[in-house]
Amino acid sequence: MIVPPLPADEEARLTALGDYGVLDTPSEPSFDRITRLASEILGFPIVLISLVDRHRQWFKSKVGLDADETPRDLSFCGHAILSDQVLVVEDASKDARFHDNPLVAGDPAIRFYAGAPLRARGGYRLGTLCAIDRQPRRLLPEQVRQLSDLAQIVVDTLDLRLALDRSRQELETVDRARAALVDSEARLRAIFDTVVDGIITIDERGIVRSFNPAAVGLFGYDPSEVLGHNVSMLMPRPYRAEHDGYLSGYLRSGEAKVIGVGREVSGLRKNGTVFPMDLAVSEVRLGKGRLFTGIVRDITERKRTERLKAEFIATVSHELRTPLTSIKGTLKLIIRGVGGEVSAKTASLVDIAYRNVDRLAMLVNDILDIEKIESGRMEFHFAEIDIGSLLDHAAEANKDYARQLAVGFAIKPLCEPLLVSGDFDRLMQVLANLLSNAAKFSPAGSTVEVSAGCCNGDVRITVADRGPGVPEEFRSRIFGKFAQADATDNRQKGGTGLGLSIARTIVERHGGTIGFEDRPGGGAFFHVDLPAVSSTPEELPCLTR
Repeated sequence: MIVPPLPADEEARLTALGDYGVLDTPSEPSFDRITRLASEILGFPIVLISLVDRHRQWFKSKVGLDADETPRDLSFCGHAILSDQVLVVEDASKDARFHDNPLVAGDPAIRFYAGAPLRARGGYRLGTLCAIDRQPRRLLPEQVRQLSDLAQIVVDTLDLRLALDRSRQELETVDRARAALVDSEARLRAIFDTVVDGIITIDERGIVRSFNPAAVGLFGYDPSEVLGHNVSMLMPRPYRAEHDGYLSGYLRSGEAKVIGVGREVSGLRKNGTVFPMDLAVSEVRLGKGRLFTGIVRDITERKRTERLKAEFIATVSHELRTPLTSIKGTLKLIIRGVGGEVSAKTASLVDIAYRNVDRLAMLVNDILDIEKIESGRMEFHFAEIDIGSLLDHAAEANKDYARQLAVGFAIKPLCEPLLVSGDFDRLMQVLANLLSNAAKFSPAGSTVEVSAGCCNGDVRITVADRGPGVPEEFRSRIFGKFAQADATDNRQKGGTGLGLSIARTIVERHGGTIGFEDRPGGGAFFHVDLPAVSSTPEELPCLTR
């Protein structure tokens, strides 16, 4: 017996066979009709549609045989798929390839075999349509042709079956996609109908295409009164006249004023009242056209609250700062003895009151500054500033506070004049915070070192102390609002926790940065980098390095 060799394209052939998805499937009438027809036309007792797998030949349809499969090594079909021609074995008992094959020597005692290859697209021979007899015989030329034609019908049926399977899968995918789309549309519709913000979509001509219930409540129009009309009907003058021109200008030039940005605008209700609203517009392309979706929110209450807040802040600014300034001035006069000599005990009590009034004033100022920052009302007046003069003024303004803590300031002389563009008072506020913090956390008898120089093209101001340094767990939030390394009620160091947050905002408004590093031997470097007005002749090394 000769075991059939493997075709040169075996792996690709097996892949093609697997793609048909036919192996080990139940019998199907379309294939069974072919084997019955072949048996009747050709007059053979056994006819098989045999598919040659890696280690077996499996019968998709069979006439006259009980077995479902046989080993590939014993198969006649394994030899038949080596060629495109019909393989005819007239007497297997006299053929060197098969005479001792168990299928010849034993059951089913094959003597005659004719196998027409099933040649699929790509030229892969998947198996055969084979006719078998237990007696030797000859096959007439017209029978060879009939067997080949029937084999082609098997291949056509396999292709049709594959196409139907794929079509069924595609239909199932489409059905699933359609169901998902319906579900998605239902969810979107639920959101569209229940969202608290007004949602309005318009086309490229400004015509309203959708108007959700929240928009109905916002503008007072029924959808039928808005759909199909220009969205400018929802705008007061002069915005109504400008809208179409803006839209056409955007479509022509791509220059966006609202789209993708959002802004505060005015809306016009059906009853003629004008109200403030936030408007966010997005764009979506649909084929060759575009739709614009506007999300609107009535901010009347927010504007009222902001106005009340501004009025309250103004009241606080006047009603608290004025008496605090008066109290502070009066206490200072008492300390100086203007009202007469006071006892040491009284002087101590007055000094405590003075320091607490100073803390209260600082708290009020910090809270007012934070409000100005959040509302965008903090004003800056930029001018050319000499850093040496700025450092001298800052040290002088904070020396009394440092003296109370038995801490001194030491300003390192500058090698060259350093100039920045900034707001002198705001930068003084930053340095006051850094110097007072450094003094507050420095041990008594120590000196806070202040220096400035060039670093990477910027002017770097450095404040160095010998305190405990910044705790590891506090570093990530040191510049946050109300940040305190010790936030307990009995903390030893006072402060609002707003100073560094305010300082960072001021520095960033100057185009600079603020940061800190550990100081070798203990303590910390806090540094402020500001853009230099002009570079110095020789750049100095960064002072914290």
